[in-house]
Amino acid sequence: MVANMKIIRRDFVEDDSCCFCPRQHTLTTKIAYIIELEDGEETQCGPCCARREFKNIDFSNIPDFTRSAIEYASKKANNKGGNSIDNINNTKELEYLLLRCIYLDDFDDSIKLKYQPLMDIYKKNHFEINDEDKEYINRIMNKLKNTKLSYKNLMACHQAKKILNMWIKQEHNINSLNFAKDVYKFLKKQCYLTENQVIGLNKWIVNMENIPKINGKWFFRYKNNATTS
Repeated sequence: MVANMKIIRRDFVEDDSCCFCPRQHTLTTKIAYIIELEDGEETQCGPCCARREFKNIDFSNIPDFTRSAIEYASKKANNKGGNSIDNINNTKELEYLLLRCIYLDDFDDSIKLKYQPLMDIYKKNHFEINDEDKEYINRIMNKLKNTKLSYKNLMACHQAKKILNMWIKQEHNINSLNFAKDVYKFLKKQCYLTENQVIGLNKWIVNMENIPKINGKWFFRYKNNATTS
């Protein structure tokens, strides 16, 4: 079974199932390894099962789209060399490519996430890039640092998108549901969230099981938006 599977990323997930575990065993967080099956469909598993079942892969080469979560921005994590942005050696360019090309594809066209040279690289081999492509993507990332299209801002957008989708699918209170939909609409149009929006979202998140808080500091305009909506 594993021979026909490939881990393609680490990401936020909506449910706590693991494809290798019995039904009574579930994920302890809403973060999992996403596995591509032979037919192109995706499934998910927890970190322990991933390391047990995929013994011959280098996990440092797996794209990780959970880096903006507050838990991974802590001093403790940084001291361990964990998910600090400064410690990403192998996958940052690939993560940026996938964010620009597919994972934020429902964002407003005015943001212009898709850029044809990047799309050409993505179409060659979706989850692998050569050294020349990596160097080219890195130049783009450096040029767009501290903008809407920066690596950190797009990673924060990805996390917010995933968590807002969880909220919208689970929420039954009409006022809370409308708030979540309005914030998601703003996110897709503006490509960031304000400080007040992040505070409001995190007040909800603390009442939900195993969902990490949104790290607003990764949004490129966060410090300047404390009083805007």
